[in-house]
Amino acid sequence: MREPAIRPHFPFASTIKTPKWRPFARLAQLVERFVYTEDVGSSSLSSRTILPVLMVCNKPVADRLADVRSLDAYNGTSHITRSGEAGRTRMGDKDQQRQRGGVGWSDVGSFLAVILSIAALLVSVIEANTTNRAAEAEVWPYVEIYGGYSGEGFYYRMQNKGVGPALLKSLVITLDGEPVDSAADMVADVLGEEDAFGYDRIRSTTPSGGVISPREVINLFSVEWDPVARRLEEQLRDRLDAEACYCSVYDRCWIAKKGALEPEPVQSCTRKD
Repeated sequence: MREPAIRPHFPFASTIKTPKWRPFARLAQLVERFVYTEDVGSSSLSSRTILPVLMVCNKPVADRLADVRSLDAYNGTSHITRSGEAGRTRMGDKDQQRQRGGVGWSDVGSFLAVILSIAALLVSVIEANTTNRAAEAEVWPYVEIYGGYSGEGFYYRMQNKGVGPALLKSLVITLDGEPVDSAADMVADVLGEEDAFGYDRIRSTTPSGGVISPREVINLFSVEWDPVARRLEEQLRDRLDAEACYCSVYDRCWIAKKGALEPEPVQSCTRKD
């Protein structure tokens, strides 16, 4: 005698077909769609999620609560696993790239942007410095103090040979290292009272400040030739000194000395009246 085939029996199968439980089935679909799945718009639902929900609906209340907790833990773990796989995969790729020491295009672009910014800053600084130096060169003063003689007599002069005005801050004339109060007193100290002469023969200008224009010449001391003047010139040749401190319009300062090859740059001048 042939045995009848055994059909699998699901205790909840009849419950699913019963119209009474259709709202719960629909509820399970919505729960899975909006909570347990990433694809909210999907219409296909997994049986392993729906069937346990329907089984819970067909049990007493106490058993339903316990099963719901178990179902939440199960589906929550699955949801986290499904949603986190892609993120972990992407983060894993980035971590592997960092471990390998790889450089992305974004890193290269950032590095190039920094290099270009530094280069632009250096160019701006160089241009500003060049412009400033060019402007200073256009008004650069060059003061020189020198002595000489001609067919008419001998002299000591101060001349601005630069292209810009010289702001004279101080001028000191010394004889044997001591400041000279006046040209007449200097002549008397060198020649003595018998051969001394005054301003009827002396031409002297001793400015203590002001502006010396470009190419302007200031006569510090001059005397016409005669036997006494020649003896005076010989005495003053190694004993007379002069020193002037002046600045440009950009507050660049120098000290010019008699017989010096070029002025000496200084930080600032102290004007002496």
